[in-house]
Amino acid sequence: MRVLRSNKQLRKGSKKGPGKKVVDPFSKKDWYDVKVPTMFNIRNVGKILVTRTQGTKIASDSLKGHVFEVSLADLQNDEVAFRKFKLIAENVHGKNCLISMAWILPVTKCAPWSKTGRKTKAIVTRAIAVFKNSLLKGYWGGSVG
Repeated sequence: MRVLRSNKQLRKGSKKGPGKKVVDPFSKKDWYDVKVPTMFNIRNVGKILVTRTQGTKIASDSLKGHVFEVSLADLQNDEVAFRKFKLIAENVHGKNCLISMAWILPVTKCAPWSKTGRKTKAIVTRAIAVFKNSLLKGYWGGSVG
């Protein structure tokens, strides 16, 4: 009988004392600025919301490796540009999240002969070559490494 009574009490819950506190989830979050390399006209791409550092869970570690999808029109302040890039977060300095090129998304609306993949492959190959050259020249505004 004692077991049944204690189970009933667990099911009903405690009647004494105040109820559970309601905490705003946004009070535990911080905004980080997302910055791209200096090879683009606009450095600040946007902001990202991240849960604050608490205990062993560090906010900057949760940002590293995060993938952002950005349009070239937003990076160059040009309405005609139509390419999309996937950029990956590498470093976090203070409230700034520094991202670098990861890959270029293929464009579906191209020339009719792009179905073979030649045009897209050529564009991606060219973009990778430009990116490697920019790394060698140090467009981040500091040393690479």
